[in-house]
Amino acid sequence: MWRPRAPDLKRSKGRAKIRLAQNARVGGIMKSVLKSVALAMLALTMAACATVTPQATSFNTGDWVLARWEGDQTWYYPAIVTERAGDVISLQYDDGDVGQEPAANVRAFDWAPGTRLECRWSDGIWYPARIAQMHQDRYAIEVLYDDGDKQSTNTSFCRGQ
Repeated sequence: MWRPRAPDLKRSKGRAKIRLAQNARVGGIMKSVLKSVALAMLALTMAACATVTPQATSFNTGDWVLARWEGDQTWYYPAIVTERAGDVISLQYDDGDVGQEPAANVRAFDWAPGTRLECRWSDGIWYPARIAQMHQDRYAIEVLYDDGDKQSTNTSFCRGQ
């Protein structure tokens, strides 16, 4: 009498392979079912991602945000929304610079104690750190660098990761 057995997990070149059954007919059916389930899950995930609207749609004048500096595709800098015209947001960065960014390049200001970022030390070089303490004004912060140094600074000398 045939009995189903537990799936075997084998690794080959970094990929996991599941051997479902010795019986090819049963294995073929199971593989079809698993493929269908995987494809359905992928379709649902893609549909959910496609329906998510940009977070920036809720930003209003005066809101603190993090925004990519013009042309910089990596780092987020603190800024205040000064105007909103469709998908373009006018910003005043906390270091005094001004700019405009597409809404897709703006996200909510979410820095809090424990947030990882990079801050500029007195030598002008950016070093990895985390926020140890944030003052009520959300501008003055205490940071702890990865090498153990501490510094009182403000958000204009830091950038998000």
